[in-house]
Amino acid sequence: MLDEIKALCQSKQSSKSAIALFLIEHLESIEQLSLEEIAQQSFTSKASLVRFAQALGFKGWTDFLPALIAERYYAQTHYSGLDHSLPFSDEDDLATIVQKIATIEKESIQETADKLDPADLERAAGWLQEAERVVIFGLTPNEYLAHLFKRKMLSIGKSVQVAQAGEFGLTAASLGENDLAIIISYSGSSSSMESLRYLSLLKKQRAKILGLTSENGHLLREAADTVLTICTREDNYKKIGNFSTEESIHFLLNSLYAAYFKKDYFANYVRKINLAASLEENR
Repeated sequence: MLDEIKALCQSKQSSKSAIALFLIEHLESIEQLSLEEIAQQSFTSKASLVRFAQALGFKGWTDFLPALIAERYYAQTHYSGLDHSLPFSDEDDLATIVQKIATIEKESIQETADKLDPADLERAAGWLQEAERVVIFGLTPNEYLAHLFKRKMLSIGKSVQVAQAGEFGLTAASLGENDLAIIISYSGSSSSMESLRYLSLLKKQRAKILGLTSENGHLLREAADTVLTICTREDNYKKIGNFSTEESIHFLLNSLYAAYFKKDYFANYVRKINLAASLEENR
């Protein structure tokens, strides 16, 4: 929810933007302010505050405020406060840098796990199992993570294809109602991106769509049949590296592999062990 509020700070609707900015700036003491005081100090109205809460899926402000406080407490007690975009400075020694990178990567995985709905994962694993063809659409560096997932799936006998950049349209057009398209896009909101350009074509072809995107990836969220949420603690532009995002995507793909593996646990385990033994004989 905090990520959604931060995103609303950039909203074109002035009242939503004003409320979101006020909440972020006064997050530590928000429970000390009445609805009327928040309305006055944010230059909005009580009705606008209620509509803001409803836009985030709550019945009203009285439901929204406790949830906001609970999420604030969770963030304070589970996360370090390190900036995932700029986790270290030029003044840090290497030992400190190593620990900071380890911290943000662990936090990224934990946040991703916290937001992962087991029902969505189970549904996605079912589609993966039933699909005649599975194709992953993602631009670099997401493409590299897709290839790791492809290799894991091959080790238990499930073929997965990674679409080649420049041919996403041709690949999308070849999919049908018995196939699964997995689309990885951190932003999930730009129709000009090649990985998102063919969503309408995939819908027309009636292929199942599994999206991996951020909480603000509205375009992909609206088009996909199911979405798994990527951790969104990195800034698109000021980040040193994709430390947090890469770990989040890798974790989601590993979780999808594990959910698929579990569907026929013994057979998949035997297949993997036999394959490993066979390959080792030839090395």
